[in-house]
Amino acid sequence: MDTTERIFGKSYQGAGTRLFLCVACASCLLSSSSSAARPINDIYDINISTIEQNVESAKNLIKDATEISLIDAANQALINNPLLKTYESLVMAKAWELEASKRRWFPSFSALSSQGAPLLGELFNTTTAEYPNSSGSSDFATSTYNSSYYQYSSYLDGNIAADLKWEFYEPTRQPLIQSAKNKFEVSQLQTIIKARDILLAVQLAYNSAIETERLIGIYEELCKINKQEYVILRAQLRSGLIDVGSVSQQASMWLNQVSTLNNLYKANIDFASALASAIGLDPGSVILPQAKHTLNQQIKVEAWKQSLEESINLALTNREEIQAENKDAAAAEWEAIRLKNKYLPIVSLGGTVTYSRLKGYYEAPVGTDASPYYSTQSSTNATIGLGLEWKLFDGGVNYAKAKAAKAVSQSHEEMALAYELSIGEEVRKSYSARQIAALTIPSNELALQKAKESLEVARQRFETGIGNITTIVQANALVGEAAHQLINNRLNYKNADAQLYRYTATWPSFVSKTSLANIATEQ
Repeated sequence: MDTTERIFGKSYQGAGTRLFLCVACASCLLSSSSSAARPINDIYDINISTIEQNVESAKNLIKDATEISLIDAANQALINNPLLKTYESLVMAKAWELEASKRRWFPSFSALSSQGAPLLGELFNTTTAEYPNSSGSSDFATSTYNSSYYQYSSYLDGNIAADLKWEFYEPTRQPLIQSAKNKFEVSQLQTIIKARDILLAVQLAYNSAIETERLIGIYEELCKINKQEYVILRAQLRSGLIDVGSVSQQASMWLNQVSTLNNLYKANIDFASALASAIGLDPGSVILPQAKHTLNQQIKVEAWKQSLEESINLALTNREEIQAENKDAAAAEWEAIRLKNKYLPIVSLGGTVTYSRLKGYYEAPVGTDASPYYSTQSSTNATIGLGLEWKLFDGGVNYAKAKAAKAVSQSHEEMALAYELSIGEEVRKSYSARQIAALTIPSNELALQKAKESLEVARQRFETGIGNITTIVQANALVGEAAHQLINNRLNYKNADAQLYRYTATWPSFVSKTSLANIATEQ
C-alpha cells in the first residue's frame, strides 16, 4: 500500500462517514425547525464540480505521456541527443585537420602549362626590327635581313610541365601536426564533457519528475479530504451549526491546495518536457519516469561510496575540463613554435619536366612566300636538384604572433588551475548536500507522519466540538510544509548522487558501452 494511501485512508473514510451524519443531522433540523437554518450567501457556495473539472483538465495535459526507465533514458540520450551529435561531427572535422597536417610529409606533384603559354592554343606574333648602325652585309644583324626586317609567326602551340617537389626539411610542419593533434584531443574531451552534462540533465529531470509525482500524490489526497471537509462544513452552515468564518477558512485552505496541485502538474509537465528534450525526442514531446519504481529503490540506485577526499582526488584526476585546458595550452605552445620556425629555411628536393610543341609559320618575312617557313617543332626540358626557400625577415610579424600564441598558452594553463578550484568546490558542495540530506530525510519522514497525525487529531477535535477550524487549517499547512521538506531532501539526495558522478567524471554503471561507442574514449 502506498505511503499516502496508508496514512490518508482512514481519514478519507472518516470524512465520508461524517458527511453522511452531518447531512442527516441537517435534514432533521430543517424538518423540525425551519427557523433554525440560516440561508447561506452564494459567495460562499463554491462550484465544486467546476473546480474538480479544472484540476482534472490540468492533470490530463500529461495523461497520455509514455513512461521510461532511468537506464533507457540515459542511454537513449547519449545516442540520440542532437547537440551531442554536433560535437561528434566536430571531432570528425578535427580528425581530418590532423590528417591534413600529417600529409604535408608527402611530396607534391603538379601538372601545369609552361609559364606564359597556354596548354593548347594558337600563337600570333609580328616583329619589326631596324638596325640603323649596320655597316654592311658582313654584319651579323644584317647578313640576312640587311638593315631591317618585318616578320610574323602563326602556329598551333602546346605546352605542358610536370613538377615533383618534396620538402624534406620544413621547420613548421611538425609543430603544426602537434598542434592539430592537441586540438583533436580537445574536441574529444569536449564531446565527453557534453555527454556527461547531458547525462546529468537527464538524471536531474528524471529525479525531479519522480519526486514531483510523489508530491502530487500527497496533495491529491489532501485535496480530496479537504473537499469532503468543506462539503461537510457547508452542510453544517446551512443547518446553522457553524458560522460562515469556519466554512470560509476551510474553502480557502482547500482552494490553496488545489492551486498548489495545479502548479505541481505544471512543474511535472516542465520536467517531463526537459527529460524528453535531453533524450532527443521529437520537439514538443513529453515523457515520464516509470511509475513502478519505489522511492527506496531509487535512492539506493548508484549510491556514491567514495569519501570526500577520494571524491576530490578522483575529480582532479579525471575531469576532462582540466585535461582540455592543458591540451589547449599545448596546442597554443606548438603554434608559437611553428610561427618562430617560419624564420628558418625550407629545403626541398624536386624536379621539373616541360614539353612544348608548335606547328605553323615560324618567323616568316612579311611580303614573301611563307611556305618555306612552315615547320613542326618540339622541345623537352628537365631539371632536378635541391630547392631553397628562406624568408629571412618579415618585419617581426611572425615573432609577434608567436608571442601572442605563447600568451594564449599561459591563459589556458591558468584556466586549468581555476578549474581545479571550482571542481573541488563542486564536489564538496554535492558531497555535503548528500550527507545533510541523508541525515535529514528520517526527520522529514517523521515530521510528515506527525503532521498527518496532528491533522487527524485536529479534525476529530473539531467534530467533537472542542476544536476549531483554525487548528485544522494550521495542521494542513504543516502537512504541506513537511511534505515539501521531505520531497526536497529526497531530491537533494538523489541529485547530489548524480552530481558526484558528473563532477568526478565517472560513468554510472547503468550507462552501456554501446551508448559510449560514438563518444571519443572513456575516461
